[in-house]
Amino acid sequence: MSVASPADIQQLHGVARRFLIVTADDFGLHAAVNAAVVQATQAGVLTAASLMVAAPATAEAIRLARELPQLRVGLHLVLTDGSVVATPTWWRPTLPEATRRSSSAPRSL
Repeated sequence: MSVASPADIQQLHGVARRFLIVTADDFGLHAAVNAAVVQATQAGVLTAASLMVAAPATAEAIRLARELPQLRVGLHLVLTDGSVVATPTWWRPTLPEATRRSSSAPRSL
């Protein structure tokens, strides 16, 4: 499956060709998510994926992405969960510490 740019859209028998962009979310979150991204990409279904940089399976996701040159990879910006990867010199929490939560903190329903 090739990825089409806006310039690739042409008239075909009087009808504009349509393209669907399918993007996977949470690439790098878990090995199972990574496997699904690979499978969907190889099947020609997936166009792009958003990479969670601080997720547990990120290193594997990066390795897999390098093996899939047809997969476009963007960044998944996570502001409320997970570990902090920004340096403390410019990162400042906006919520009081008592109200902050992370994926490692227990949550009440």
